[in-house]
Amino acid sequence: MRPLVSGDTIGIVSPASTVERRVFSEFRDLAAEHGYATRVFGEFDEGFGRMAADDRRRAENLEAAFADDSVAAILCSRGGYGSGRLLDIIEPAAIRSKIFVGYSDVTSLILHLSATAGIMPFHGPMAADLTGNANQWTRERFFSMLAGERLSYSLERADFTPVREGVATGPIVGGNISIIESLLGTESLSIPDGAVLLLEDVNEYMYSFDRSLVHLRRAGVFDRISGLVFADLKIKDQASRDNSLGLLLEEVIDSHFGAFEGPIALDLPCGHTDRKLTIPIGAQTTLTVGDTRLVLEFEDFWKSHPAGALAA
Repeated sequence: MRPLVSGDTIGIVSPASTVERRVFSEFRDLAAEHGYATRVFGEFDEGFGRMAADDRRRAENLEAAFADDSVAAILCSRGGYGSGRLLDIIEPAAIRSKIFVGYSDVTSLILHLSATAGIMPFHGPMAADLTGNANQWTRERFFSMLAGERLSYSLERADFTPVREGVATGPIVGGNISIIESLLGTESLSIPDGAVLLLEDVNEYMYSFDRSLVHLRRAGVFDRISGLVFADLKIKDQASRDNSLGLLLEEVIDSHFGAFEGPIALDLPCGHTDRKLTIPIGAQTTLTVGDTRLVLEFEDFWKSHPAGALAA
């Protein structure tokens, strides 16, 4: 895997739900502004239900993008549903080490490809998130991360909520909570000891969010981690204690992690939010949570392809 350079081609795949065709043309224009070409795999496929194509075709498109030597990075068009249906179809031997970006339902592929094919994917915005009236803050961090221009993020207090201050170091893993829960007990999920765990979700009720935490705890996931970061979760009924669980979000977190000694933060700008970080899943990471600042520092995962100046 190497960072993007001017003239590279970004491949677009749709492993989950169908995306509006305008997204392809708008992303072509956006990529061109940054000096990149674009190739869409399966642009004119016939949908299968609400998915972009039938399972075999979506898997073939993904494998073709990895096999194409002209494609330096693979970006998912959107999430929705369907990525998990591909996990038993994709051949790990067909997956080559190159940039792969997605989140939400694509968490299935991010974790599966990391565990079975050994690549280092990115949890970050997809083509549908980067086009239209996309947030410029999101675009800047997407392109600068993939171009190898940064190895850290430093966030002010307005961009996160500290729960427990501290420092943790380990490989950063995670993604959508519901998807992670669905992968428990399969070869597709590997949580290494000392991991910094990233969790995000959207449109869940407080009781179902709590149920997922109970399941992850009972499966031993939280016993292996050194730090924990939640995205801005967008829980449907979190505004007051008069919700489906009768507890505020902070109370739910404390009930599960009151004895946890590592740093914990809420509301990280990633996942289903307007402002999204692009995060290298599997990279050795130092998480520092303070009262007014959160810092994520990543190892130089580009290794033999060093970047230029690195921005904070």
